[in-house]
Amino acid sequence: MTKFCKQGILLVVALLMAVFFVPLSYAGNPSDEAVLGNDRWSVDSGGNLTPLANNSYNIGNATYIAKAIYAGSITLGGSAITSWGSVVSPWTDDGQRVYLTSSGTGPMFITLSNGNIVSNGTFTAADNSGFATANGAVISNATDNAITITENSDIFTIRFTGDDILFNTTDGGFIFGLSDSTNGNVSFKTNGDTNDYLEISTGSNQPIINAIGCGFKFVSEAGTIDFDNNTLTTTGTLAAGVSTLTSLVLTNSETIGNANNGEISVASNSGAMILNISAAGTSDSDAELQLSADAGADNGDNWKISHDGASNSLVIYSDASGSFVEKANLSTGGNLNISGGFTTMGTMYGYKVNAASGSAEGINVTGTLGIMNGDDHYDGLVVNLTNADHTGANNEVNGIHIENITGDTNAREYGILVEGGWDAEIAFEGSSDNGTVLKLTCAEPTTNQTITFPNATGTVMLSTLATNYLYAANSVVGVSNGLKFEGATANTFGTTLTVADPSENRTVTFGNMTGSPLLTTLAATSNHIHAANAVWGVSNGIKFEGATGDTKGTTLTVKDPSENRTITFPNSTGTVMITDLDTNYLYGANSVSGTSNGIKFEGATGDTKGILLTAADAAGNATITLPEANGTINSISNIITVTTNGTTLLASQAYGTTIVNTGQTQGNINVTLPAVAAGMKVTVYNVMGAAEIDVAPEASDIIAVLTNAAGDSISSAGAAGNYVTLLGINSTDWICVGSSGAWTDVN
Repeated sequence: MTKFCKQGILLVVALLMAVFFVPLSYAGNPSDEAVLGNDRWSVDSGGNLTPLANNSYNIGNATYIAKAIYAGSITLGGSAITSWGSVVSPWTDDGQRVYLTSSGTGPMFITLSNGNIVSNGTFTAADNSGFATANGAVISNATDNAITITENSDIFTIRFTGDDILFNTTDGGFIFGLSDSTNGNVSFKTNGDTNDYLEISTGSNQPIINAIGCGFKFVSEAGTIDFDNNTLTTTGTLAAGVSTLTSLVLTNSETIGNANNGEISVASNSGAMILNISAAGTSDSDAELQLSADAGADNGDNWKISHDGASNSLVIYSDASGSFVEKANLSTGGNLNISGGFTTMGTMYGYKVNAASGSAEGINVTGTLGIMNGDDHYDGLVVNLTNADHTGANNEVNGIHIENITGDTNAREYGILVEGGWDAEIAFEGSSDNGTVLKLTCAEPTTNQTITFPNATGTVMLSTLATNYLYAANSVVGVSNGLKFEGATANTFGTTLTVADPSENRTVTFGNMTGSPLLTTLAATSNHIHAANAVWGVSNGIKFEGATGDTKGTTLTVKDPSENRTITFPNSTGTVMITDLDTNYLYGANSVSGTSNGIKFEGATGDTKGILLTAADAAGNATITLPEANGTINSISNIITVTTNGTTLLASQAYGTTIVNTGQTQGNINVTLPAVAAGMKVTVYNVMGAAEIDVAPEASDIIAVLTNAAGDSISSAGAAGNYVTLLGINSTDWICVGSSGAWTDVN
């Protein structure tokens, strides 16, 4: 046997002994430990199966599941659990029922992923304490046949999220009651409207339905009852027992009211009111209207107007101790008979005038008027004549003729004296007997007044002002050769409208419009057409004659406006600016218009853009003189300060622009000019002195004299005070019109 063979046999024997004796040593020594594969689990000296990393490994997985675990107890969350009921606590099961028990004082929460708890049986609160919601409200059935909902605050809300809510009882009615004695109101708010709704309350043992924030309306197929603006309106028939009404408005807006105690008023919606009282049916009844003041039997309580159905179309009765007595009647022939109404008054007679120079008294009334009892009518004088075919030229017919008076001169003597109390002192019917009259009346006089009609034919001037007298506010009165307007203040001042003495007939016409007349300080004899310094109106304008009275003048007129326009003259003395441009208005093409502190030139295009000529606020008078020459005015207010290398001017910046290098302390400053145009003027000034300045034209432009080719730049050494002023003379050439220091061609 070779050496290597012997060594191999010894190695195999050693390995077999190791495999055999190592387990024997673990079994014989309980304090030894073992580690399962991959260093994940170990069996410690106490025989416990322990993971080597906390809360990291599972027993089994989703694919390979342990068949069973045999244990005396299971520890969850640090607590040992020895029964299944303890494992799923607080749920317990006695084989028939499942119990959910909590020993804590706080609420118990059940959270489901779909938000629903479903039971095929009944949820029962064991001690009638009810089901409590998360926020403290309680639903209980402590009282038989009653469900009680208890809120956790003063206001309890039940919300239904469905489209419709149906309360249905199959046997009996539906009762909704509130037991809160302090605020037991029920509000019905529909369509999400919280401002207009119905509220039901009880006051003084009386149910009340209130419409909050709105009117109230009952609508049915038969009609509508509307309580709008405190008014009851119905499209049907109003039937009631005893009703208390302030007023009742009928179909056509006539109103029956009881505004004053003991008085019923009937008002029409038009100028006339017809009260039609008739009996039902078509029986042959006579018309009768009876009013009773009270139920007593004394005189004057009742009166009656009726038709007797025979000779009288109208009979008037008044009561005497409870019985009706006829006072007057109007016969069917038109005669009015008054029972005991008048006492005979003297003699009433008249004669027909037939002879020449004859005279007659139409009516002579002499006597004493009897006592009227309240229903009587008296005309002191009625004249109703029919003229004959008179001949001659000097006939007279006088309805009233008041002759001369003689006798005591100390008496107040009036042809007609009308005392107070009349609706009109004198009324003129006119040629048509239609009930409309011209009333001649007067205000209450505070002293004797006299109104004189002149010895002339004409029409008096009328006024709508009741107090139209001399010096009265707003009065207009006649004065010598004019009218005087008092104005709003009652004093001795007024405005008199008068005329100069005319040399022929003149007409002054006020236009059909509202406005004020044009006034002048010229004398009335001087302010007329073509008079020196006169001003008068012409068609669409005002003409100023000027100092010389001739046919020439200056007319102020306006173009036909497309809308309302206003031209304002300032509070200043001076001369207005004129123009020969017929369309010189704001934004008009080629127009020139004034603006705040300046003049605006619109240019050839009529738009909102233009050139504004303005001035700074002057400390003293300043004058700018334009030379008598053609050219372009350059702006000198445009100063551009460069602090970094590289500046390119725009064409709009090349008219009177000055470029300075304030702030640039090192490095060259390069200025690039725009394409040259006649009238451009640019100045470049070296302020700091530390930087070299280069000025470059466009590639096709040339700086004449200073350079020898188009596109060449000029340069100045870094010396303070060096500058160059370039002027564009055409579309290709710049020329130097001023410089300081050396400027050289650098290309």
